[in-house]
Amino acid sequence: MPHHYTIAQANSMLQELTRLIQSMQVDSRQREMLRSRASEMKGNTRGNGYHSPGEEVTLAQATKQVEESLQKSVQQFVDWGIELKDLNIGLVDFPALLDGRTVFLCWQLGESTVGFWHETSTGYASREPLDDRFL
Repeated sequence: MPHHYTIAQANSMLQELTRLIQSMQVDSRQREMLRSRASEMKGNTRGNGYHSPGEEVTLAQATKQVEESLQKSVQQFVDWGIELKDLNIGLVDFPALLDGRTVFLCWQLGESTVGFWHETSTGYASREPLDDRFL
């Protein structure tokens, strides 16, 4: 049975979530830079035949480390039973109960508290402010 969060439980996680998401954003940017460099190196090899085996190994190791870090972070979300909807803006959904059904408490990086919710069949565009039904 999935875990359902209260507003207090979700709010208590925000500091840790902020650190985790920011770390993932750094890893994601680094992964893109590494991919870009790998693509550039392949182009050079095809273009003039030059390649640097040492740099290729270093690049492969760095890529593996970043990928492992991202996977570990994704697994943390799975373990918590919450959903990372958009890494770029740090959008997270916490399953919660409202009138006996599952809904999502919706939080975005930079917001000081969880202040919105939406149905599981909708998303960010349909989020509404929390009301007395959640108290």
